[in-house]
Amino acid sequence: MKNFDFEAGKRFRKEGEIVEALRCFRAALDEDRNSVETYLELAATYILAFEDSGDPLCLDSARKVCLAGLKRDPTEKQRRQLLAIQDRIEDLILDSEKAEADAMSDAMDAGAVALPLPAQGDSPSDAILDEDDLEGPDEERGH
Repeated sequence: MKNFDFEAGKRFRKEGEIVEALRCFRAALDEDRNSVETYLELAATYILAFEDSGDPLCLDSARKVCLAGLKRDPTEKQRRQLLAIQDRIEDLILDSEKAEADAMSDAMDAGAVALPLPAQGDSPSDAILDEDDLEGPDEERGH
């Protein structure tokens, strides 16, 4: 019933039921491991799952599906489509990494604490250390 699972996957994806679409396309591949068209549909659906969830594992799965599809003797058109999907995956990974780096940078900027500037005539170390810090260990504390 590959056709049934394959067609159901396309219908579910069109309706926005991404998880069900993934399940159907994987079932279709279980029945026919050589269906390059199913690899194409499954990879495209994993990209939609990533766009929905932001889960980078979806992109990893899409990449693996593309590689598996390329090993199944695709037509020239299918090969180009699989390579185009791989390019899209790489673009999404780069965008995701850039967004993550930007968010980390923003968080670090927001969490930065400014040290007080020394008053005129004070040395810079006076703004950081007080007199107790400059004395030796306190003998009452057992140091």
